[in-house]
Amino acid sequence: MNAQSAIKKRIFDLITRKNISINKVANEAMLNPATINSILNGRGKRTEVSTIAKICYGLEISMFDFFNDEMFKSIDEYEI
Repeated sequence: MNAQSAIKKRIFDLITRKNISINKVANEAMLNPATINSILNGRGKRTEVSTIAKICYGLEISMFDFFNDEMFKSIDEYEI
C-alpha cells in the first residue's frame, strides 16, 4: 500500500467509525468539503501534512492518533 492510499483509507475509516459527515469534518477543519472528497475519491495525488492536520482537527483527534494505525507500518517506501 502506498502512503496516499493509506491516508485515504484512514480518513474514510475514521469518518465511518465516528459516524460523521464529510461536510461536518470539513466545516470543523475549515476546509472545503471538495478537498476531502477529492482525497477520498482518489483525485488528490498528494495530501499535504497541513491538510491532514486540519482533517485531524475536524475529526477531533491528534495527528499521532491518525497515523497510529497498523496500515502505516506497511507503507511501501518506494511508492510514496
